[in-house]
Amino acid sequence: MSKTLLEITGQESGIVVYDNKVIVCNWAQECSDGGLPVAGPINNFLLAWPQELEVSKEYEVDSVLDALPSEDDMEILADFNSDIPALYGIENDDAIVNKDENGNLEPTEGKVYHINDAIVIAPYGWN
Repeated sequence: MSKTLLEITGQESGIVVYDNKVIVCNWAQECSDGGLPVAGPINNFLLAWPQELEVSKEYEVDSVLDALPSEDDMEILADFNSDIPALYGIENDDAIVNKDENGNLEPTEGKVYHINDAIVIAPYGWN
């Protein structure tokens, strides 16, 4: 039986990158039966694409921004809480900006997985 993203990463949510397309989601909900999340054809509604998940590479990063496409090339398909802007230090009501005790932006560390045709980023501190 194939593992789910929750079982692989040990957390409920994170970022999935296909080339320059980015999806931020709770994969424990979106992909509870396995597979990777994909954006559907209408309003980028998220769907689970059922498939066996094969991890070909995994490593830790000091900043999850290093695993994302460049800000100029990134196409955000789904980010309901504006977590991507928060990683760059942009304040919003739903996402937490990672700051030090002096209020300076701190990088968000995480673990990166190369799974099938996607890069899955599990930022530390996310559910």
